[in-house]
Amino acid sequence: MTRNCFRRIGVLLAISAGTALNAVEAANAGDSKPAATAAEPRPLLLKPEGQQFKLLKNWTFGNARPDATVRNKAELDQDFYYRYIWENGKLDKFKTYWSYHRDYPEGDPKSLHVFGDHALVLKGRIPPDGGLRERGIESGLLRGKIPVTPGMYIEMRAKLTGGVGVWPNFWLEEGVQSPDGTFSQPPKALPEIDIFEFFNWDGRPQTRILTGNVQTFGGAAAYGHPYDIFTTFTNAGYEKHLDLGFDCSKDFHVFALDWVENAPIWLLDGKPIKQTYYEWHGPPAHVVVANSIGMNLPGVKQTQMVADEKQWDYTIDYIRIWEHQPSATGIMPPVPPRPRAAPQVLNAFEKTGGRLTVAATGKWESPVLSASNADAAKLKANPLLKVDISVPADAQDAGWFNVKLAINGEGIARTESPKWLLERRPGTSGINNETLTWDLTDVVSKLPDHPNWFKIELVTQGDHGRTIYASNLRAEGGAAPAKLAEPKAGTAPAVAAADNATGPVPYPNASNEREWPGKGPIRSFDFMVGERKAFWTQRQKDQGAIVFVGDSLTGGWKNLAKDFPKFQVANRGVGGDVSRGALFRFKEDVLSLNPKAVVIEIGNNDLTASGSPADMLSNLAAMLAMVDKERPGMPVVLCTIPPSANPKAPVKANDRQAMNDGIRQMASEHKNTHFCDLYAAAATADGSPNPEYFVADKLHLSDAGRAKWAELLTPIFEKLKL
Repeated sequence: MTRNCFRRIGVLLAISAGTALNAVEAANAGDSKPAATAAEPRPLLLKPEGQQFKLLKNWTFGNARPDATVRNKAELDQDFYYRYIWENGKLDKFKTYWSYHRDYPEGDPKSLHVFGDHALVLKGRIPPDGGLRERGIESGLLRGKIPVTPGMYIEMRAKLTGGVGVWPNFWLEEGVQSPDGTFSQPPKALPEIDIFEFFNWDGRPQTRILTGNVQTFGGAAAYGHPYDIFTTFTNAGYEKHLDLGFDCSKDFHVFALDWVENAPIWLLDGKPIKQTYYEWHGPPAHVVVANSIGMNLPGVKQTQMVADEKQWDYTIDYIRIWEHQPSATGIMPPVPPRPRAAPQVLNAFEKTGGRLTVAATGKWESPVLSASNADAAKLKANPLLKVDISVPADAQDAGWFNVKLAINGEGIARTESPKWLLERRPGTSGINNETLTWDLTDVVSKLPDHPNWFKIELVTQGDHGRTIYASNLRAEGGAAPAKLAEPKAGTAPAVAAADNATGPVPYPNASNEREWPGKGPIRSFDFMVGERKAFWTQRQKDQGAIVFVGDSLTGGWKNLAKDFPKFQVANRGVGGDVSRGALFRFKEDVLSLNPKAVVIEIGNNDLTASGSPADMLSNLAAMLAMVDKERPGMPVVLCTIPPSANPKAPVKANDRQAMNDGIRQMASEHKNTHFCDLYAAAATADGSPNPEYFVADKLHLSDAGRAKWAELLTPIFEKLKL
């Protein structure tokens, strides 16, 4: 189960998700009738050649099917409990979901474990005194009594719950309960493998976004420093997931885990979708199948949830466990851990007791972690650079935050890690000892053995200031991870995905003007890339919102949701952006959200970069043309450019006037386009910035200025009945 739901696990090797499921295969996997059985069932594998299995346990459910092995509650009682046990039996629910689990006698109308002709249904119900709230829902759960260990193959065929607010899952958790009620002794680090979870929050009414994780409570070292050997999952920042392209609440599918020692393999409908290096130290596991409903997770909204008990049926055809027996061509041997040299503590941390505190004020910064020349030699010998990062919680669980590493020194150009090593907000739980890892093998080979100067930097960016605690800066051996034999040609996992991209389309090369749409100045700084990646992680929950797009006047609107309490809003403002950049990202960052309406405020940076009003208005017209093509009839609100008086960002008054006149005219002439005169509301009688509405730089709006802007927009939204 996801106790730290958005824990990031680095991907070292990825393979393509391939093509969509063959229609015949999908139909066979999704057939609502019970699967055909032989004398002894075998796992569903599309490539079973050479693999040998011994059936250990077969729970095939139903009270009217000839192949059933469990026909009623009394038979179910032999191998399953129905209450979730956590903290030595204190609770029957976990704190991250609403529903709690109950065990009623068979035949009781309140029963949550109901046998049909061909399946077992874990029900979800609202009791007479319940509701859509914490502990307001009852639901079924199965907690297995049978020990599960590496070398076993675990498979379930099921049709899952649907609708916003459900969280169907299938877990392996440590420990076994004895008949006398006692539990196996828990280890210090509690291992767990999540065979699947589906988080159906706002914007996800379908059960199609699958996650499958390993948990590292107590630190990654206790589990051999897990890493993905191969994966078809997309890293969305807040989670790694796979968009299946179909709704698992509509048909039956087969979910499985081939528990290769140290390297479990996840399968869907017989096809491998992921394999992860993960050491399990502790007692055997037990199976948990939970119909969890309602979520208490950081940043998750479920305002679109409705009380539809018809969608809350978790229907199970069978659960089976085999022993996966070794063979010459079948199961692979246990995977050894990655070779690791003894970590070398880097000098800056030797002098600070192992911990540095960095006060990051937001946006783009590069505080120095170490400036010791001796660290260069350590990294040349042990080129895997690591540091542990902790960040206090955000009280409002808001904003965004990215971190990477950089080195610089004699003989090399300053080099940053090629991707963000941390891309998630701290949330209400904070970030606790997240390990950032960067393999510098190719970079440090160019360093002299004893450079005259060398430094290691922590590159940070975010929407507001944060305190960052950096600890245990170290250099480890950079040997490549051990790899399992990869699937043979033609057997790569093939799972349909509605969106296989791992992030937004990158900005074109700024020096190649022909690659950019529109006219006028071009800007594409690194922090803009980071902001767009943060947008990417929010694209599911922002579906159907009123989308604001623009530059820092929009991007800096941190109270946007608070200033529009009656409306769902989404911020797609990028600091420093120009109209040409907004045009480039307009379809992906804005229109892909299927917005109810769009608010555009752009152009001030065009003028500070010596762009012409005519070019900016041409780009704005291109955005409106895109709306006409992609979202005909959708309302658009065009806002004028407010006044400014910042000597570092000078704007000619006549250029601003020409731009604002053009915006007004465009709004009046274009169908479904509305006008908001932000300039008039924020200027004094002489056209200068009204100090009541601006911060000290006389360029950016204060909270009061944005509240005034909201006053102008709210009547427009109400008139449009958004």
